[in-house]
Amino acid sequence: MGAAIEHVNALAPAAHELDSAYRYCSAYTRQHARHFYWAFAFMSPGRRRAIHAVYAFCQHADQAVDEAPSIEQGRQRLDTLRDKLERLDSSREPVMLALRDTLERFPIRRELLHQLLDGMEMDLTRQRYPDFAALSQYCWHVASVVGLMSIEIFGYRDPRVRQFAETLGLAMQLTNVARDVAEDAAEGRIYLPQDERLHHGVSDEDVIHGNFHPGFRTLMQEFCDRSDRLYDDAFALLPESERSSMKPALIMARLYRRLLVEIRARDHDVTRGKVRYPLWRKLWIALGTALSWK
Repeated sequence: MGAAIEHVNALAPAAHELDSAYRYCSAYTRQHARHFYWAFAFMSPGRRRAIHAVYAFCQHADQAVDEAPSIEQGRQRLDTLRDKLERLDSSREPVMLALRDTLERFPIRRELLHQLLDGMEMDLTRQRYPDFAALSQYCWHVASVVGLMSIEIFGYRDPRVRQFAETLGLAMQLTNVARDVAEDAAEGRIYLPQDERLHHGVSDEDVIHGNFHPGFRTLMQEFCDRSDRLYDDAFALLPESERSSMKPALIMARLYRRLLVEIRARDHDVTRGKVRYPLWRKLWIALGTALSWK
């Protein structure tokens, strides 16, 4: 028994090592997920560093796949991450250390992390989506799953919050798709559903080469309008009693929804590069939302 206890203690990170791991995750999240970072600024320190650990893992995995020089190497990197999740107790990497501690403190199902990686594998093997149903499945894996993990850290009692998280994840990922049309096309990926593009006469070449014609504008208008409606659907699913606990999610929602306003200001021309807005506006939105639900 004594030897077993010594083995467990040897695997447990020292307090200073764990603090360093969480600081790394915080810095990584601030650098790679700026919209999310400001949404988390109003959380308690313990919950905030836990959400930073989850988002650092998500961004770390996404970056590993995006930077893979080939599909095969991308799959190998995902397999390595899956293996690390299985051996989480023995890892000394900062992100994995912080993630392990977070999973011990909050009721996050590990299978959600694996489902996230399954979604990232779709990016390696699939560059077109035939219809909205197929795109929605992808969005569930890469966004709704993240929402389901996040709400366990935010804390909630009403099970309807899970449906809110799934719907909000879909709305936010569709916003990502609209924002990143030009950037994704440059990498050979087109997420806009093929049947909807066909209906409006928008070819692969139009998207890749930025040929923004009236049909393309109508396509993007309808795509953004649907995303906008999904935000309303998500808000309607959130019980009034959970609005305070879900404050970080509501901040994220408003930060992302603002991107749709910026796209409309361009008359839906998403071929002119990535849609952005200034930091001061992000802070204003985050603060205003935080003060709305004290």
